[in-house]
Amino acid sequence: MNLPENVTRIAPSKPKSAREKSAIAVLQDRFGGVAQLVAHRNGQLFRADLSQMTELSSCYARDRERALGRLEKIPSRELLEEQHEALRAALYEPASEREARAILGLMLEGIPAAASGATQSYGDALAFAVIHADDDRDPETYPHWRGFSAAVLFAATRRIWTTTTFTPSIAEVIKTAREVRADYYAALARTNRLLELRANARDVIADTRRWIGADDLHEDDEPF
Repeated sequence: MNLPENVTRIAPSKPKSAREKSAIAVLQDRFGGVAQLVAHRNGQLFRADLSQMTELSSCYARDRERALGRLEKIPSRELLEEQHEALRAALYEPASEREARAILGLMLEGIPAAASGATQSYGDALAFAVIHADDDRDPETYPHWRGFSAAVLFAATRRIWTTTTFTPSIAEVIKTAREVRADYYAALARTNRLLELRANARDVIADTRRWIGADDLHEDDEPF
């Protein structure tokens, strides 16, 4: 889906039109889908549950029972891998200049004071600063950030709309984008942990099946 032509400007000079409102929906469809997953993975209850999950061992009967329950609780490997790829893309694929300007332009339009007071020079400086925020970062430093993704910028825009009533400083926008990116990174780490825990549970069940002489384990099998 292509971005509407009228969202490429960075400093709005007229009130929102119906076309510009549809542009928000376009951006939400393209870049907002991962935000709900991030909120869930970083939720307090989910984090508490995950922190209590440790590696299981097939040497203990209690762990063998827990492994089966864990497979029923943790999402399927296919779903976790799909979520993992979506989160990686939302972290490591930097927004193009066109995408960044579209998102930042709508961010300013969502703040009345910014919509009426932001200058084109401010908008250009904001876009440049956001796009080049990691230029001075050592490329060997982990994680290997090379700019903000469109998903992160859109999530940062939504956060700024709820916390800012005046034109945000460039430093404030970048700070918020980095906070959002950290949230996405935490969600990716927790997704990786779920994949590890699921693999561990399947290994425990597979070992149990070998002990009792069963065939190879399939995804939906109940070994005991």
